[in-house]
Amino acid sequence: METAWKSISGIASGVFVLAFLGYFGWRALERSEDPARLVFKWFLTVIFVAGLLLGMRLLIPPLWPILAVLVGLPIAITWAPNIGAWVASPLTGLFDGGDQEVEAKPLYSMAESKRQNNFYDEAIAEIHKQLEKFPDDFTGTMLLAAIQTEDLKDLAAGTFTVEKLLATGQVPPHSTAAALQTLADWQLKYTQDTAAASALLQRIVDAYPDTQLAQQAEQRIARMDSVDSLLKDQAKRKFEVTPGIRNIGLRNDVKKEEAEINPAVLANQYVKQLERHPMDTDTREKLALLYAEKFQRLELAVDQLEQLIAHPSESVAHIGRWMNLLATLYVKHGGDIVGAEQVLHRLIERFPKSAIAHAAQTRLAYLDQELKALDKTESKALGTYEQKMGLKKAGWQAAAE
Repeated sequence: METAWKSISGIASGVFVLAFLGYFGWRALERSEDPARLVFKWFLTVIFVAGLLLGMRLLIPPLWPILAVLVGLPIAITWAPNIGAWVASPLTGLFDGGDQEVEAKPLYSMAESKRQNNFYDEAIAEIHKQLEKFPDDFTGTMLLAAIQTEDLKDLAAGTFTVEKLLATGQVPPHSTAAALQTLADWQLKYTQDTAAASALLQRIVDAYPDTQLAQQAEQRIARMDSVDSLLKDQAKRKFEVTPGIRNIGLRNDVKKEEAEINPAVLANQYVKQLERHPMDTDTREKLALLYAEKFQRLELAVDQLEQLIAHPSESVAHIGRWMNLLATLYVKHGGDIVGAEQVLHRLIERFPKSAIAHAAQTRLAYLDQELKALDKTESKALGTYEQKMGLKKAGWQAAAE
């Protein structure tokens, strides 16, 4: 029984050693620049070792050292370059990257160069070569669509290229949003179609609700009305010629007209815009500043900024800016150091160990100096209509109520 167990152990050990040598041999062949030469070296080594073992059986022990030298010397000469390369590999790897496999990536430098030289067909051909190796590569596909749209003025082809990529369902959310934003830009630039651009942006909102991607898209949708008005004004000005002032040389009362919009009218415009697009953070911020600076109604400004700060999908940078602005309004229009300190402490607690928290901590020490540096302004009360307008809730809070 013991003899059988020793035989099994010996066989198992032999199989393990052979498997170990086979694995590393295969890895060495994969990494070798000349696999045939490596196999030949292994063959010579086996012959030399076999000759050594045979000689040890035929010769007397005192002659074994001489035999070992005679066999070991050619083996050493055979493997010296490989051993030297293995010893030096940690040092040389610092410069050439060693034997680590380099991840294959598409290269579009040739296509970019041809595009810059106005060789658009050749650039497209170079992109297709890369896309054959790396199908549905986002960078290459968007570059192809850009050449089709921006250089060849074929918006339909560019749109088809992008939509075909998005239809695969393999594009990450940020890349998908970027592609749809780009298509919206092209619609505005080449067709002035704000409805089509809004529809593309709405796809981002629908696909990724309650995210910063959706928030950014909603901001652009909210401004489409102003973009549409601007485009119409530009088109109208192309056909209208404003008559010049006659006898301008004889007049001494020519002045540049500067019509300032009434703050109440402007506030009304902002409120109406927020009723249509509650997520328009830019307009809400402007309304807050208008309440504080023109009407001296700090509580209304605070209400608008707090709605912005409470938004669940806003970026840290935007929230930090609004909280700092809120602290500024407390100091500038209320002389309220305690209120400003509370806002900055909230900012620190909400984003601890962040850059904006560090800046807020520093600002806390200088609030008294800020108050001394600001000029106090007289309070101005709002009328009944303006008060109702300022107390309107808009956005996600109004929807909840």
